Amino acid sequence: MTEQDPGSPTGEGAELATTANSSEVGVHSNLAEANLRKADISGAMMRWANLTGSDLSGANMTKADMAGAILAGADLHDSTLVKADLRWANLNGANVSGANLTRVDMSASILTGADLRKANLTRANLSKAVLTTVKPAEVDGSATGSEVAVPAGPPTDLSEANLTRANASGADLTKGVLAKANLTRADFSDAQLTGADVSGVGAKRVNLQRAALSGSNLSGADLSGANLTGADLSGSDLSGANLSGANLTGADLSRANMTGLVARGANLSKSSLVDAILSPADLAGANLTGADLTGADLTGASLSKATLTRANLAGVNLLGADLSGADLSEASLFGEMGLREDISGSLGAGSPEMDELILLEPVEDEATGESSWQVVEEQVDVAEEPLAQEEPEPVDEDRLDPAARLTAPTDQ
Repeated sequence: MTEQDPGSPTGEGAELATTANSSEVGVHSNLAEANLRKADISGAMMRWANLTGSDLSGANMTKADMAGAILAGADLHDSTLVKADLRWANLNGANVSGANLTRVDMSASILTGADLRKANLTRANLSKAVLTTVKPAEVDGSATGSEVAVPAGPPTDLSEANLTRANASGADLTKGVLAKANLTRADFSDAQLTGADVSGVGAKRVNLQRAALSGSNLSGADLSGANLTGADLSGSDLSGANLSGANLTGADLSRANMTGLVARGANLSKSSLVDAILSPADLAGANLTGADLTGADLTGASLSKATLTRANLAGVNLLGADLSGADLSEASLFGEMGLREDISGSLGAGSPEMDELILLEPVEDEATGESSWQVVEEQVDVAEEPLAQEEPEPVDEDRLDPAARLTAPTDQ
């Protein structure tokens, strides 16, 4: 009988005992394609272990130290990894669906193409994790500093996963799938979610501050009370989403589709809504102070009691919009004067404050060919524009009969 290397499995695809002592596993162990199905390796020391293609389905890895471990293509579905250490681990293409990852530390780990559907990631740490395709030899994957080539693969699937209070700040989820996931109170600040599918997520009070969400699908998402300060949502799909009470100060929502959006009481001050579609949308009571709505479509939108102080309403379509009780003081209307008529027809019973409405029109410099804006009209009160007083016509007493002369006014 040949002597086996104690640091290696007994062979490719070897069957291991269902209970493994941590001392038997060890740092830097080679367990590639090993069968650890339903094994109890809780608390095991498995740092930098090679578990490529291994079967860990249903295994108990509670509090296991697997920092830097290679789990590429491994099967971890329905496993338990509560409070496990998976920092810097490589889970490229791994199946982690249905796994319990509560409070797991996966910071700076590689999850490219991993299947995390219906996984429980409550309070998990995913900060700076890579969940999208990276270039080969980009990530340090061993204690000795050797580089691991990460092949291109499909985006990470986190659909229906529970990420309640998870920390995913700075994580790269470009084109990732988070459809119907629970992101309640999770931290995705500075995360890369460009082109991601975030449709139907429950994300109340989620932190998406400065997150990159351009071109992403957020249709039907519940983002009420969310922090989206400085977030990039340009060209995204927010149709039917709920942003009530959300903070979008300085956010970029240009060219976004917000058909059917509900954003009652949301803070959109200094945000960009250039060419955005909000037809119809509910922005009642929203704060749009200093917002840029150039070319936005607000047909049939509700802006009742909204604050539009110093807002830029260049070429905005407000046909059928409700602006009752809105504050439009110092707002700017660029271009055609006809927009004034659209607004005045949308005032309703409670007329908005428009005492410092500024109308501007483009003026081209003949010498340079550059355009600048010139004030057309200031201090306009659309709601209470005074009527012109007509001068009374002079009375020709010679044409009056004697009785009428007695009542005709005379100059004193």
